[in-house]
Amino acid sequence: MMLSLTYTGPLGQKKIPFMGLKLLHFDSHPDLCIPSVLSSTIKSDPIELLEKVEIQSWIMPSVFAGHIDHVVWLHPKWSNQLNNRRSATYSIGTLRDTQLLSVNIPETYFVDEGSFWPAGEMDSPISFGLTVATIHEANTLCKVCVDIISVLLNHAFILDVDLDTFSTCDPFRNFYSNEQFALIDKLFTPPQMPVLSGVDATSDPEVVFAAATLAAKVTSVARKAQLSQLKDWMMILSSGVSLPSLEIAENSCEVLTLCSLLRSLGDKEFTPATWAAIESTFLAASMRVPEASQPVPVVQLEDAFPTDQDLKESIRVSELPVEVLMEGSGDHEFGDQTCPTASCSPRLPTT
Repeated sequence: MMLSLTYTGPLGQKKIPFMGLKLLHFDSHPDLCIPSVLSSTIKSDPIELLEKVEIQSWIMPSVFAGHIDHVVWLHPKWSNQLNNRRSATYSIGTLRDTQLLSVNIPETYFVDEGSFWPAGEMDSPISFGLTVATIHEANTLCKVCVDIISVLLNHAFILDVDLDTFSTCDPFRNFYSNEQFALIDKLFTPPQMPVLSGVDATSDPEVVFAAATLAAKVTSVARKAQLSQLKDWMMILSSGVSLPSLEIAENSCEVLTLCSLLRSLGDKEFTPATWAAIESTFLAASMRVPEASQPVPVVQLEDAFPTDQDLKESIRVSELPVEVLMEGSGDHEFGDQTCPTASCSPRLPTT
């Protein structure tokens, strides 16, 4: 909506500069996700772009197109998707294999979305500035306030105020039960970033950023593979076909968790063929997973509210850690996860 108003409003009517704008963004959310749209579309087909972007992904296309060259995100104290920072410069560019956008900010917000990639491996990287700060209750001119003033002073900028800056809630909390959320968390929890030895807060900032970039690249590759696999499974099941037995054998716990989540929605949400595929895949996966590792039967929203013991057991099953180590310098090796009970935690590749 905001992007549409910008293109058809002041920007499209040339009432504000077409390029080099600053964005002062008050919001509980960064809205810096990358939309799944070809980078060429962003500059050549604004109509298609407007159809592809959503509320969380409207800013970055404008950055890549050059309309915005600095984003200042001011958020309430309960919002922590990105680390606070004084003004810093990053890059957004095109992935060579997919022609989709990527950004070189090595933080979980971008890695978890599969949108991180090193700037040196992008095509046509565009530099942009980013400032992130918590909204202060006291009216004081702190260092970051001075930074923000210097960014905006004597420059045209867009002021965007989202009302959830002041009060917000999670609408999905009313859609799913606590046990369903436990399954969702278990299924979609991203890989943890590997830890680089010999790098800490006392290291040179360029060394720290390079180390974080390497760790984020490895994790981003694993995250993309994880999301792609889940998408493939759901497409197979939606076609009314059970997952191949080899796929179930190699990923039995993950498949069981997915089918448990889908079964919790009820058969009315699916076609008879899809429901039959889910049931048969669930049965096949159940036979391969140790009983101690199987998900707790899910209580649907219309059923009785889960007991404290049910919830504790659900949380216990979902909290199976991923341990990824990166040791030494030079030729690094990434250890696979520790999985004492066939956990569904995502795996990082072993090289």
